[in-house]
Amino acid sequence: MRGKYPPGSTFKIVTATAALMNGKTANTPLDCTQTVSVGGRTFQNSEAEQFGPIPLRTAFAKSCNTAFIRLEESLPADALEKAAQLYGFDGRAPLDIASVGGSFPTPRDSVESASASIGQARIEVSPLQMASVAAAVASGTWRQPFVAGQPARSNAVPPAVLPPLRDFMRAVVTEGTAASVPMPGEVYGKIGTAEYADGDPPPTHAWFVGYRGDVAFAVVEDGGFGAETAAPVAARFLTALDGGAVAAPGSGGR
Repeated sequence: MRGKYPPGSTFKIVTATAALMNGKTANTPLDCTQTVSVGGRTFQNSEAEQFGPIPLRTAFAKSCNTAFIRLEESLPADALEKAAQLYGFDGRAPLDIASVGGSFPTPRDSVESASASIGQARIEVSPLQMASVAAAVASGTWRQPFVAGQPARSNAVPPAVLPPLRDFMRAVVTEGTAASVPMPGEVYGKIGTAEYADGDPPPTHAWFVGYRGDVAFAVVEDGGFGAETAAPVAARFLTALDGGAVAAPGSGGR
């Protein structure tokens, strides 16, 4: 509730929402090259991946940074900020107790806009905030987190956005970056790996956010890649929720 983290590629849920709100579709073609340059800065994909020309749906499932940066460049200047506001990224504390939501400072230039599209730049979130983003995709409405009563604020996600966005998140689990992690039941999610300091390589937070049925979750661990460290935690959580036996971390199986 109080942790502040860069969301990394989990923020691509917001970027994809911005794209779908501005006329893009699951089949919109994007170029997933190994690198892309914006304003003199070079961005690259994890593990130097490149998939060439691919549709938006695949770019999301494979979490291609360069494709999403090009996608953001094709959108209106305020599209990303409007989508972030839809999901409650306004810097306000979500709960009456000490808590952190999500903040999306207006990008200062094209480099920050590109970085923001993949969940870096100056964006900060709590795990609670990212769980609320996943819950919004599941239910169709972003609701300010609350403990009892009713949410103080809520925003409806445009209905036309929901079917493709849900399909994108399902594809992450069935054929994308989380496909190697066995998940119990019909899970929808998004992997993220977020750099948070300088280094060679820079240290990272590993994310996996998503939902199954009426349960939304966010896992963030300090280290590694989302598919290697965070997604298995979510799988163990959901297995335990079903009353199943859960193997201890590192005991074999993912």
